[in-house]
Amino acid sequence: ASLTKWTDAYAAMVVSAALIIIVNLTSALIYDLGTGMILGLVATAIFASAGGAWVISRAAPGEPEAFFTNEGPASQRQALLLLKVTPVAIIAICTLLGLAGTGVGWMLIVAGILLLPLGIVSLRATAEIERKDREIGPFLRSFGAVATSTGATLSEALKQIDLNSFPNLLMDMKRLGWRFKASIPPALCWKKFSLETGSKLIGDTITIFFDAIDLGGDADMVGSLCSQFATTEVMLRARRKVIASTFSGLTIVMHAAISGLMIMILQVIRNFTAVIATAAANMQGQDALRTMQMPMLSFGSPMLGVLGILTYVMVVVLAVINAFAIVAADGGHVLKGTYYLSILLALSGVSFVIVPPFVNSILKVG
Repeated sequence: ASLTKWTDAYAAMVVSAALIIIVNLTSALIYDLGTGMILGLVATAIFASAGGAWVISRAAPGEPEAFFTNEGPASQRQALLLLKVTPVAIIAICTLLGLAGTGVGWMLIVAGILLLPLGIVSLRATAEIERKDREIGPFLRSFGAVATSTGATLSEALKQIDLNSFPNLLMDMKRLGWRFKASIPPALCWKKFSLETGSKLIGDTITIFFDAIDLGGDADMVGSLCSQFATTEVMLRARRKVIASTFSGLTIVMHAAISGLMIMILQVIRNFTAVIATAAANMQGQDALRTMQMPMLSFGSPMLGVLGILTYVMVVVLAVINAFAIVAADGGHVLKGTYYLSILLALSGVSFVIVPPFVNSILKVG
């Protein structure tokens, strides 16, 4: 319930932060606020948005779900490899594009495209973990029941279970059985099993399961309790994802609308300034300028440059904050946020590419 309320509150806070920037831009048309005031308003908007994302991260249960180590599944190892390569590629390619005079919009689109493979692999790794987590509960229940009913050791009980009933854990359990046959210490076997699954829930559950049995607990009861613990965790995640899925879609659409609106207003200001400068140049003498009595005449290209840079920064910062807020609400490893960040950066870039020509066509500016 608290997560639902805070996701709704976050949407309102982001809209409020965008309104601060929009008012900031439009106020410059009326009066020269000065660089200090403009920077203060932008900082206020950024801190308001970041504060909302931080509150969501505190209101939602923190659950990494996955370990993401080099001993984990192939998808996690691929994500770690891409994590080493992707930032370097983004910085290098965007730097070259900037030196070649490419616009900010295309640079953001390229950055989003380069970040997308890491996001997809991270999401795939998370989905694999979730499938394994759904099977660990039934597995431990059956495992404990077989061990108790047959009076066999855990290694012997594992041979009597139909492992095909757990397709997502099949290879992990086969490797566990091979290690048991190799007479490797059971504690090490179970630890390796947890790391290879890549799941934090499985690691915690297996630790409880093995320690309880090692201390003399009944395998059937321990397996049942551990199964209940894992199943409850999976069900709570499912409830959380219902909220997070709606919030992620809303945040992406909201970011696209807000970034497009801010870029549109900035372009209108640029065009309006150009019209005023052209009209002033056609007037005769400075006395004619004074008769207009328009504060806008003090608003020149230096201030436009500052507003342009701040708008670019605000759009990118909002993309990062929104991606973090989505991951905080959804839970899971922070690498999953690269998928949402890639989408938000690409949408921001599309806004930078499409909106200015659209505004120019409406205002009949060549």
